[in-house]
Amino acid sequence: MTNKFLNHRMVDVDCRGYTSKFFEYARIIPTLASPEPVLISRYIWGLISEIRDIVKAARPRTIDDAVEFANTLTDGLVRTREENWKKKLAQKTTQDFRGGNNSSNFKKKGTGQSSTAPFCSNCKKKHFGKCMENCNFCNRSGHREEECRKKYMVCYNCGEAGHFKPECPKLVKPADNKAKATEGTN
Repeated sequence: MTNKFLNHRMVDVDCRGYTSKFFEYARIIPTLASPEPVLISRYIWGLISEIRDIVKAARPRTIDDAVEFANTLTDGLVRTREENWKKKLAQKTTQDFRGGNNSSNFKKKGTGQSSTAPFCSNCKKKHFGKCMENCNFCNRSGHREEECRKKYMVCYNCGEAGHFKPECPKLVKPADNKAKATEGTN
């Protein structure tokens, strides 16, 4: 029974289960955990490695402090693991959607294109998601050089060539309205 007490360790992130089992063994064999500093050090020794050194560095004065700190760290570790798992799942889902490493997309040998992906009208290739082809003129994604508004200086306001929106003669500027309003009152 003494070996079981000395070898009892926390399994995964079940700190509350480990603590209850630890105190159960401590009640059965009180001589192995008689002074409180020994009880604290044996409790810390059984914690998982991710939190053991942090609890040890905190130097808890009582066993209750050690248990409370270990529970707090374990709860934080569980949250961090869940967040990391969700991030990995989201990345995998995004990668699968964009045509990444998905076993359901049967790759044609030598082409690098998946057979289940739709044909893109922009880049003339098969892929999932938004087209990531860059314009050779402005180096932005989503359009080709032939469709580039910067190359042909097409205004976003009126659609005419030769100027951009800030210089558009058909654009009513708020500063002009204020100047006309002050002139009319004088």
